[in-house]
Amino acid sequence: MKILSDEQEFSFSFKIHPTSENIDTYRNYIKKMNVESEIYQNESFWDIIENFDVVLSYGFSMIHTEIALAGCRMVLFSFKQNDFREMPLVDSAINSGFIQKCNKFDELPLLIKKLSERKIEFDQNYNDELEKYFYKFDGNSGMRVAEAIHKFLKKSQ
Repeated sequence: MKILSDEQEFSFSFKIHPTSENIDTYRNYIKKMNVESEIYQNESFWDIIENFDVVLSYGFSMIHTEIALAGCRMVLFSFKQNDFREMPLVDSAINSGFIQKCNKFDELPLLIKKLSERKIEFDQNYNDELEKYFYKFDGNSGMRVAEAIHKFLKKSQ
């Protein structure tokens, strides 16, 4: 946070988990760092994302797949000792360039600047992954859903 707060052209906020995070911990940290920052806790990610250019995240979360699907810019922190699994759409978004990995905090300001200026373009791999996991306009989506439910029910028995 110190790296970002030193940059005059950046402003940032926190979106913390609604139930497992203590908001006072973040309030105290922000106060200690002497920076201005809003903390979102109970708001939906999708209700606030339009206010931001780049998302910073760490770890493994389904929101990463949603961000990749929506074509939002994201910096995903990656530290060798704690590498997390990447879902196929996230990996494709990294290859497309609108999700960037970062493993050095001092590179973060430049990475954010470049990413915020980058045009969102999807490569063919991204399009292939999207079609593999989501709908197709072939008239057979109902049958695919029925087969998936049937397969799930068979496994559950």
